[in-house]
Amino acid sequence: MQGTEDGIATLRQCQGVFHPDCWVCAGRNGDALALSFRLLAGQAVEASFRCDERLQGYSGWLHGGTIAAILDGAMTNCLFAAGHAAVTAELKVRFRHPVPVGADATVRAQCTRRLGPLFIVRAEIRHQGRIMATGEGKFIERQRSAMAQEQKTVETPGTARPEPAASEPFFGRMNDPVAAASLKGPCGDEMELYLDIRDGVIREVRYYTEGCGHTRSCGAAVAARAQGRTPFDALAINPREIIDAQECLPDEGRHCAILAVSTLYRAIAAYLLAP
Repeated sequence: MQGTEDGIATLRQCQGVFHPDCWVCAGRNGDALALSFRLLAGQAVEASFRCDERLQGYSGWLHGGTIAAILDGAMTNCLFAAGHAAVTAELKVRFRHPVPVGADATVRAQCTRRLGPLFIVRAEIRHQGRIMATGEGKFIERQRSAMAQEQKTVETPGTARPEPAASEPFFGRMNDPVAAASLKGPCGDEMELYLDIRDGVIREVRYYTEGCGHTRSCGAAVAARAQGRTPFDALAINPREIIDAQECLPDEGRHCAILAVSTLYRAIAAYLLAP
């Protein structure tokens, strides 16, 4: 019971800080659906709603854009319940059956996988027990700096501010690295990697990229594995190790793992070959 209460408190706090005017879940927005999510087992969330006739597209049916927004909102609130503020990077929706206006329906969402800053979340809308629409989204966790800044400027009366989601300890540039390198991958993403090497040991690693979630996840995984090793030991890190550890999706993230590891190799080479 305590865990459920904590999850609901975290969800409400995140809503107030990050989604105060959301059309799906914000109560203070007069025209909003204002869905009230409850926490289920496995950190899933669920909410009931009325399919108002104002939300129809084709006559008598709920608009597809409304369905997508509700699915997306449920996924976001699922992450809120776990203390994560993340933005939608990709949303896939399958419309199985038309949703009739005037009906009561429920939406449920659950996170199925986390890959560093990337979350895979699934949701469904049901009417009378029948699955009417399903969605799968990829969400990228917001950077700590951006979250902290928003928490400074927005406060929910009567509630404590939630702590920002877990930071990315290896993310960011280094002011005075011993060695550094940058590479651009075939997808156009760029990876920068910085090393602080003292007494023959990699004491600190930082990576920076503005690329996709797979690239960021792989950069974090490579940095975590390299820190604390000697440069020669760090050369044993390989893309297959990153992929097998599920730091990125095998099909979609293979080139990201190669990019991150190759950037590490180049930075180590710059150190070893320095005069």
